[in-house]
Amino acid sequence: MLTATSCTTGGTFYELNAYGWADNDTSERINVYLTVLYNLCGRYVTTGELTKLDSIVEQLNGIPEKFGSKVTKEDEKWRTAIMQNLFMYRCIITGEFEKGINNIKNQEDEWKKNQVKISTEYLLVFYSNMYILYFGISDFKKALLWNNKILNREEPVRTDSYINAMIRNIIIHYELGHFDRIDPLAKTTLHFLNKERMPYLFQRFFIQCIQNMSNVNYENKEEYKNTISTFKKRLIVLKNQTPELMELDYKLYMAWLDTHIERKKIAETYKKYLKLR
Repeated sequence: MLTATSCTTGGTFYELNAYGWADNDTSERINVYLTVLYNLCGRYVTTGELTKLDSIVEQLNGIPEKFGSKVTKEDEKWRTAIMQNLFMYRCIITGEFEKGINNIKNQEDEWKKNQVKISTEYLLVFYSNMYILYFGISDFKKALLWNNKILNREEPVRTDSYINAMIRNIIIHYELGHFDRIDPLAKTTLHFLNKERMPYLFQRFFIQCIQNMSNVNYENKEEYKNTISTFKKRLIVLKNQTPELMELDYKLYMAWLDTHIERKKIAETYKKYLKLR
């Protein structure tokens, strides 16, 4: 049986089977079909394939006509939620952060009002996307708010999502000028990484970069920029040695470092990392 998760890493074979498999139009099949499309969104965001993201929008728009009366109210709520998250994805990979916020900022309240059942995994992706959108417009207090929703969840959080949230936490506190918190947060995160099977080479060195940045004299602009530039060269090498590093995370981390070299907002430095297809 084709599973929804298999589509996040699979190629065209899985994509074609995902669409064809949904022809059996029971409500259960519709729900899984929606989940398959949602997981494919994540895959195309990673690769920057806007054309394929747009094809998923077409698939989602066509569901009411394709399945007719078989589409339940819950299916329709789930379809709408996916389309909203897809819109967020699109804004993130095109760097249109403000546009994403203006259209989505009250989304979680609407889900509660309409009693939309949202899975924990989907919620975590939503929180992560909200963090990125606010981070992208340099609203670090609101970015912190959304990132804390991941860090403070009582339910288990996927390891890579939690590690990402821990690193983002260090970045935000750096931006907010909480330099006394950098070392304790970095040590806690590195301790967490030490317990994991994967080496996380890029992430480890990136954390050390932030620690060093907080100890360099910011007023000595030349020394500060040279320190970060040296870190960047090493990080570019480590990227290829860290298969578990997501492309989107890499772009955001590097764009953030560039803000401190070029003295620009992240919305500007992020643009040069966009490679859309």
